[in-house]
Amino acid sequence: MNVEGPHSVIGDDEFYDAVESGLEKIEEEQEFRERLKNGKAIPVTPPPTSPAAQHRLWREIDQLVKQEVAMARLGVGQCGTGWQLFAEDGEMKMYRREEEIDGMVVDPLKAVHVVKGITGHELCHYFFSPQYRYDWETTLETMQVVETIAEDTLIFQ
Repeated sequence: MNVEGPHSVIGDDEFYDAVESGLEKIEEEQEFRERLKNGKAIPVTPPPTSPAAQHRLWREIDQLVKQEVAMARLGVGQCGTGWQLFAEDGEMKMYRREEEIDGMVVDPLKAVHVVKGITGHELCHYFFSPQYRYDWETTLETMQVVETIAEDTLIFQ
């Protein structure tokens, strides 16, 4: 009989494997934080061996991602050039910036929110993974994964 819970008994091997696995994960997260501090974050473009880089839509995906990252990196509160704060609720701040695209004025939005107790990697995982989207995106009525290009690259509608 295998009983799980706070009072379960596990063998030494299982215990040490679990501890080692946990320590490795903590070490990986710490290394990732150090890379972020030093400006050595994961590049937007995947390595050439990634299946995503070989996909027929990769050029468009890459262009869109680079465009979005450039927009996100624009400074906040800089009159005329950056994002302007228009709403604030506790830790969440909403920004907009006015720009013209093909003669039409558009107002892209940017939300900044502090989420304590989780890593950025975890946030991205739960924010974009289709199996969790219905849990947090309450206005989402339907969603369909059109194509899985790579483990970290999905096209969904």
